[in-house]
Amino acid sequence: MANRQGEVVVEVLPDVKEETLRAAFEKRVEKGSTIYSDTASCYSFLGKAGYKHETVNHSQKEYVRGDVHENRAESLWLSWLLFILPFRGVSQEYLPDYAKVFQFQRNHRNLTAFERSMFILNSTLQNVKDFIATLMNLFYSLFFHHKGLTLVSDI
Repeated sequence: MANRQGEVVVEVLPDVKEETLRAAFEKRVEKGSTIYSDTASCYSFLGKAGYKHETVNHSQKEYVRGDVHENRAESLWLSWLLFILPFRGVSQEYLPDYAKVFQFQRNHRNLTAFERSMFILNSTLQNVKDFIATLMNLFYSLFFHHKGLTLVSDI
């Protein structure tokens, strides 16, 4: 999925059946948003599901109609193929990992390699900090509250 403001979401789905796509859209796309696609039948639910759905009909040689096109999604697909090609085959097990790396690189392509590294480092440190805080809270609740004690800082 690619939004026109620049962010992309790359998720490996088991199939392109309506039920699968509906769940993916409901998870990622706000109701009322406009979805541009081709006329594939797997997207037919979008209008009924609360999205504004506009299509282009490739079989009628229609590729753009005003603001209605799917060039961004097709560009994303080509970029994905060029990204994955050098790996010469990826197992289904690791495909979601490759997709997340591609998504990260695509969404942060305006950053230098150093800035991307700093972003990853800061995110990792924040996750570690949150994890330690969770462990401390768990320890506190298990040990001090169980014994009826309070910390000095709580007084």
